[in-house]
Amino acid sequence: MEKFNERLKRILLERKINQTKLGEIIGIKQATISTWVLGKSVPEHENLALLSKGLDLTPQYLLYGHEPETDNSNSFLDKYEISKEELLEFFEWKKQKAEE
Repeated sequence: MEKFNERLKRILLERKINQTKLGEIIGIKQATISTWVLGKSVPEHENLALLSKGLDLTPQYLLYGHEPETDNSNSFLDKYEISKEELLEFFEWKKQKAEE
């Protein structure tokens, strides 16, 4: 599995961007970027956001190599396979119990 530093190095090579140019784009020192590429550190949240924006990639892709999983279901009802009526009955029952 590709590590963060390997992924960043690959992206920079593919895009023909050197560390100095990336630093200019995102406003971070080349020395800091070098520590990421060498695997000595990973960016903190703020720098990850800048890196993500500068490379037009999600933070999840930069860190893990894939986009965040999305839930393709349309709603809570679809996800848990219950009908709207069943959910309304449950809330009505819960309300009655709370009033007792």
